[in-house]
Amino acid sequence: MEETLLDYLRRENPTVAHIDIPNRSKSTTRCRTYSRPKWIARWEDFNTETIHGMYADILRHVETRDRIRLREIDLRVRNETGFEKVVDKWNEKIVFKALEETSECMGRDDLIYIVPGVKAQYVQGATKKYRPDWAAIAMNSQGETGDILPKNLLPGDTKYSKDWTSASVKEGDCRHMVDPRHVPGWFWPVAQVYTYCYRLQRRYAYIITDAELVLFRIGPLRDSPPEPSPVSQNLEIKELDVDGKIEFVSIPWANGRNEMGVELGEPNGLSVNTALWWLHLQAASNNSIRWTYPPLQNDALSYTPLEHDISLSRNDSFRPSADDAQTERAPSEVYDDSRYQLSFMEEQEAAQFSVPESSAASIGPSSRRRTADRNQTASSFGSTAANSSFVSHSSVTSSKNRVEKSKGKTAKRGRPTISNSGNKRGSSKKS
Repeated sequence: MEETLLDYLRRENPTVAHIDIPNRSKSTTRCRTYSRPKWIARWEDFNTETIHGMYADILRHVETRDRIRLREIDLRVRNETGFEKVVDKWNEKIVFKALEETSECMGRDDLIYIVPGVKAQYVQGATKKYRPDWAAIAMNSQGETGDILPKNLLPGDTKYSKDWTSASVKEGDCRHMVDPRHVPGWFWPVAQVYTYCYRLQRRYAYIITDAELVLFRIGPLRDSPPEPSPVSQNLEIKELDVDGKIEFVSIPWANGRNEMGVELGEPNGLSVNTALWWLHLQAASNNSIRWTYPPLQNDALSYTPLEHDISLSRNDSFRPSADDAQTERAPSEVYDDSRYQLSFMEEQEAAQFSVPESSAASIGPSSRRRTADRNQTASSFGSTAANSSFVSHSSVTSSKNRVEKSKGKTAKRGRPTISNSGNKRGSSKKS
């Protein structure tokens, strides 16, 4: 059956069967050396309309997709490890395929994809408590990553709802949480993902449970460097260890639509898989840590919509209004130009952690063609592009083969050339 990408992402999540264990003690990962945010707040500008509007063209893409059937035994869960198997069989597969289709619709050869955390680099020398359960890695359409263990661009963690929920998180000042003996249990998972972001220099992270998906964004508590301050590319990162904040938003596991078309959870609410898919695109757009961030609608991954390849369904669960369409193409505020390319930060890791020089890395066919020029120019994050560009195995093949392959692909699909200069529509017509 044909369905839009949004309907695919809003498929009903499986119902988990909890196996109760008598006298089971709740436990969350605790570590005295975790970095700790000084302020916790709701992610205020995160809402369903904005998320849908940022990639409305892609979400309306129609395709026939297989159903994923889980066995009853797969859904019997008694701890965090058991639920992680559900995420592996359900959420990872759906989000991975959705990202593949998104790359296709955008005309890109590579994007970032959700994978188990063991398939990406850890912070060197880190113990098990510093190793995320999930990662996002840059990969091309042939499945090539360029490194045996690529960098983790979006850390994620799995929790069991009987151990932790975001409902227990207290917003506001948490500077008083100094003595580990008196830190409440709900704080440790927050400190855990905050540490992932700090060590990996990533803006976004998430925790997925059998009750919700919790998205996080971190940054300095102050919105500008202290005066007077030395010129430093790492000042924002260093500030996180002194005075950082973490924002969060919860997406109910129940949100979605069943096979009969009945809305579940919040009516037309954002689903867990839709939010995960969106967060990966944001990590591909600009995942660096900054003093301030632009409105979300102005921070979408730039691409040229392939109009002929995106069709509307009469039963589409999201039809953007005129306001949504205007928001989707809203002109960007004055902001870092690196967001117009698929950019990732490179970290230089040492046996003992020290804050590395941050940099931007761009992937994609068009960015590779400009690598030679960028080698002479410092990136917007302060490092040379020569040291930070994502290079896959395919990027070292002959340029002639790549060009011929690109031309053949374009001729076959009739797609316009990708533009990194903004979200401008291509000239192709709808099929």
